[in-house]
Amino acid sequence: MLQTETSTMGMPAEFANVTLAKLSETFVLEIRGLDLTGTISDAVIDTLQELLAHHLVLVIRDQHIDGEQQDAITAALGKQRDQTLHTWAPPAEADAQVGRVGKLGQLPILNKGNQLFFINGPELCDTDHDPNVILDMKDQYKMHGTSCWHTGDTEKMNVEVINILSPVIVPEREGHTQFANTTAAFAALDKAAQEKYESLRVLHCMVFPEIDFVDMPENTAPVSQPLVKQNSHTGEKFLYLNFHDMDRVVGYERAKSDALIKDVFSKTIREPFLYSHEWKEGDLVIWNCNGTMHRRGLVDPTTKRALRRTQVEISILQSTREWDKTREAAPGEHNGEYWHPFPLKDDE
Repeated sequence: MLQTETSTMGMPAEFANVTLAKLSETFVLEIRGLDLTGTISDAVIDTLQELLAHHLVLVIRDQHIDGEQQDAITAALGKQRDQTLHTWAPPAEADAQVGRVGKLGQLPILNKGNQLFFINGPELCDTDHDPNVILDMKDQYKMHGTSCWHTGDTEKMNVEVINILSPVIVPEREGHTQFANTTAAFAALDKAAQEKYESLRVLHCMVFPEIDFVDMPENTAPVSQPLVKQNSHTGEKFLYLNFHDMDRVVGYERAKSDALIKDVFSKTIREPFLYSHEWKEGDLVIWNCNGTMHRRGLVDPTTKRALRRTQVEISILQSTREWDKTREAAPGEHNGEYWHPFPLKDDE
């Protein structure tokens, strides 16, 4: 793993004994020696927001926190988001805790309002009823839910959040959380491709699979998202992608739309734009959903795994360009038939 140290010069006093190291060639910054378990100063918050804007994913080590402390860290960073706003989330339960079975077809999850718990493994969830667990990498383009590369909430109107994950139970094997840098992937494109992609919008919607053991939510109405958005703080542009919510390129026939979306993913889901996070006790991972994608990697069905997630809106990382704003699908842009270019065929 790449471990290139970065200077803390010019940072607040709390960073005097902090070590910063890059974990990937193009993004992901590891932070060691920073204590977020007590009162967090405004200077530390400003620094974390700045680091997040430029590195997209922060891996902060040795933060042995409970749910109340994670809520406090989340609220200090910005405006904490209610997890019940997700279309696919089960109703919130005040006493939700790891060890109780929670499932909604696509995701074995528990909802505690401000927090969501993603759980896998024996005695934690009904593993047999998680149809999207990837047990073999050959299935990675045939699944839905958290096993697919995605940017959260692309089916919604102007929702841009920061995700925060901490482990409640660290898996003994596998169960990594994987990230893709769509900012660096866009920068690596030639100018002609960049200009072409910047001119396109894509219809996004959440289409739920039919699963016989649970009542799934209704499909969401299609919305129009730009294929390329811009980080308002750094000025960098990035591909705005979601494996299972991208329906079609506006103005394109199905075959042409499928081909373009597949091509964009093929240019993004490759080195040096990837990072796979192996969970350790005390990890706190914070990432900007704008400029990245993420997914759950391979899981071992015999191994327990539980992660606690909170979300926050940070004002300096909200898009300001009018082009970046979500639009309702215009008349004629969608005929009521949902298209999707995936799964990819094995030979593609």
